[in-house]
Amino acid sequence: MLDPGHGGRFRGVIGPTGLSEAEVNLSVALHLRDLLEWAGARVSMTRTADADLLTDTDSTLAGDLDRRVALAEALRPEAFLSLHHNSNAALDRALNETQTYYRLGDDGASRDLARAVHRQ
Repeated sequence: MLDPGHGGRFRGVIGPTGLSEAEVNLSVALHLRDLLEWAGARVSMTRTADADLLTDTDSTLAGDLDRRVALAEALRPEAFLSLHHNSNAALDRALNETQTYYRLGDDGASRDLARAVHRQ
């Protein structure tokens, strides 16, 4: 399952040309989906358009995040990748780093995938 971070009402950081983190996350996720499907994987996504996961009764960021978790719990994917392109507090464009997280306590597949993604 691919989870392009942000989207809809939650744009993330906006770059100097107006490009939002939400747009970049979605573009990368759609490209990755195509590559994975070409390789034979069955891919689910939390969003495939510039949209959030808000409801009429809950328009909070916490609600959006809760619905992403609920999708993952309902579909029980073998892997869950949440894609983000974050700025840093100083807005230093020369600083570029990769952060990779995996499920706490998982010394197996989740950690192995995180390490493989981080190396590349």
